[in-house]
Amino acid sequence: MVTQLPFDSTFNFWREGYLFGQNRFERYDADSFRTRLLGRPIIVLRGVEAVRFFYEGDRFARTGAMPTSVVHSLQDEGSVQTLDAEEHRRRKARFTSVLDEQGDDGLVEAFDAQWREAQQRWTGNTVEFLPEINAVLLDAVLAWLEIDETRPTRARLTTEVAAMIDGAGSFGPRNWWGRYLRRSTEEWAVRSVREARAHDNVLVNTLVHDLDEDVAAVELLNIVRPVVAVGRFIAFAVLALHDSHTWRAELTRQPERAHPFAQEVRRLSPFFPVIAGLARDDSEFDGLTFSRDDWVMVDLFATNHHPRYWRDPWVFDPNRYTREPEEWIVAQGAGEIGATHRCPGEPATVALLERAVQLLSEAYWSLPEQPLHTGLGRFPAAPGGRLLVSF
Repeated sequence: MVTQLPFDSTFNFWREGYLFGQNRFERYDADSFRTRLLGRPIIVLRGVEAVRFFYEGDRFARTGAMPTSVVHSLQDEGSVQTLDAEEHRRRKARFTSVLDEQGDDGLVEAFDAQWREAQQRWTGNTVEFLPEINAVLLDAVLAWLEIDETRPTRARLTTEVAAMIDGAGSFGPRNWWGRYLRRSTEEWAVRSVREARAHDNVLVNTLVHDLDEDVAAVELLNIVRPVVAVGRFIAFAVLALHDSHTWRAELTRQPERAHPFAQEVRRLSPFFPVIAGLARDDSEFDGLTFSRDDWVMVDLFATNHHPRYWRDPWVFDPNRYTREPEEWIVAQGAGEIGATHRCPGEPATVALLERAVQLLSEAYWSLPEQPLHTGLGRFPAAPGGRLLVSF
């Protein structure tokens, strides 16, 4: 029988953050429990099989499953992530065609060039790393998309996109600020779509051809914003390298080892912790019965720390992938990318993070004395506070 929590868990969810589900799965020695969030009954699940069940088979709809504040901060109405079934697959094919292997390579090359340019400014200085890497990623994705903008415009876009990401997991002023700034970014995206259509920009037009202008602008942001969001993974990679001088030296000798290192950063990092959906029809999983419109949430963070799959799950160990499959990492979803809501940018995320790890292992840098605690009560988590890096 599934444990039913006696009270509404909204306060505890926001107070405990990433550990909300983890604490209860461990307390009840179970992979599921029932509670209420915002007054609504919900079933919370963890486990690789549960994540696959959730993502595969068109069993769960996204519309109405996430708070409006989150939807408007990130995907927005009419975007690919708000669609379901065949309509979702047709729209998603645009993203996978843009983010194919050749597209990933082009984006990584643009990132490499922007990093090396920025590093010239960083050398001899102490910088706040997350805003700096956000700017590098913003410049890289615009260069890759062949969207030319002035430096002041790129700086403004970096601030706006970062605010959307930072405010997505909150209610109140931080969320309102991100949504307020998004208006300006959407105006920029509309102008960029118009210019792309007028000048036959191949990548942008592949993504947005025949879409309504406002929806096209939203989908353009759904390329730009997730690339900037990779900055949080890169910031967590800085912390991981700081904690492991052995790995830093090994990566200098064997740059190809950046892949398992990047995957372990993705597994352990507190990124976006959960995903929710509404059951489209009656179904069953692992003894649980779901009825149409049941609200279900899978805990990605708890799954990535589940002792059933990961030996010493809280230990950073890139060598684990000689015995534990990378396919168990569910930081960005599960299932076939083209057929499910799994993030279409996941291969690009891995490629960008790998290259960043290599660039960090090549460079001379250190962390000055500072608090490096990453609080898990905040969505999304801020890596190491301000994370000052001296180059």
